[in-house]
Amino acid sequence: MSFCILEKFIKEYLELFDGNLRFTWHGGEPLLAGYDFFEKVVAFQEKYSHKSHKILNTVQTNGTLINKRWALLFKRYGFKIGVSLDGNEKNHNLLRKNKANKGSFQQAIRGIRILQEYKVPVSILSTLTSRTIGHTKENLSFFADTLGIKNIGTSIFYSGESDRSNPLNVQPEELTTHMKKTIDFWLEQNKSDFRVREIENYLAGIIGKEASLCQFNGWCTSFFCVNHDGKIYPCDRFSGQEDLLFGDLSAQPLIKILNNPKRLEYFDKTSFLHRDCLECEWVNSCHNDCVSLRNKNGKSIFCQTRKQTFKYLRSKIGKYT
Repeated sequence: MSFCILEKFIKEYLELFDGNLRFTWHGGEPLLAGYDFFEKVVAFQEKYSHKSHKILNTVQTNGTLINKRWALLFKRYGFKIGVSLDGNEKNHNLLRKNKANKGSFQQAIRGIRILQEYKVPVSILSTLTSRTIGHTKENLSFFADTLGIKNIGTSIFYSGESDRSNPLNVQPEELTTHMKKTIDFWLEQNKSDFRVREIENYLAGIIGKEASLCQFNGWCTSFFCVNHDGKIYPCDRFSGQEDLLFGDLSAQPLIKILNNPKRLEYFDKTSFLHRDCLECEWVNSCHNDCVSLRNKNGKSIFCQTRKQTFKYLRSKIGKYT
């Protein structure tokens, strides 16, 4: 992203919105943008922010480029870092290769250790595929017990209705088993500071609170994705999908893009509830999942997984209340 587009985005965004604002820098690999880019990010935020703003920057990285200089930059400006790690060495290296086509595990672990050394807040985001989802407890134990990570999240690999036969796609039955094992592991840890993002969102639904993740709370209006060239999409799942291109920041003001009728139509689509949802006890906690994970009839492909996970977690925590 050019500094010109970067400054325009930050300036216009801060003019439009007040309060707690979160900037998530991801890619690709965001650290390829270089140190100067992130120095500019902070400089522009400081230039255009005012007292009503509380800004948080987060970076989602594969961790392989992290060194002392990056750690010091993140610590100085209060960045929070998420590292993409798909499990222990065997599981991570199945799909995470470096430019030499070798597993990137050791490079990622080195980056995590550097962040921990400089006390930069670090969490793990693990992508679940058909090749890794069968190793739930093995991977969770590695994150929590070996690495000492206190904050873990997952991203489900599912390439969509147009590519249902992709062998890496996670199947509902696999995800159900994974979630139950994750709940068991979380409870076994018995530590108040050990957080699993997905469990927290299921738990919020059970106790009647609003979830933080968009695929649980039904809100797709609180964020959008700005590509490196200034093109704006609903989120990174739809980046590059021309029918969901809301506008181009290099040629349009941000306020016009955000008021684009196409964006408003998209939000109507995301709030759609399948007829089965209307009879479900979890409708106000699930909201029919992310639109990218719905079938051609508009129903979440993981509907049964969600129902079973809600019930399983409720039965488990009931023993503690």
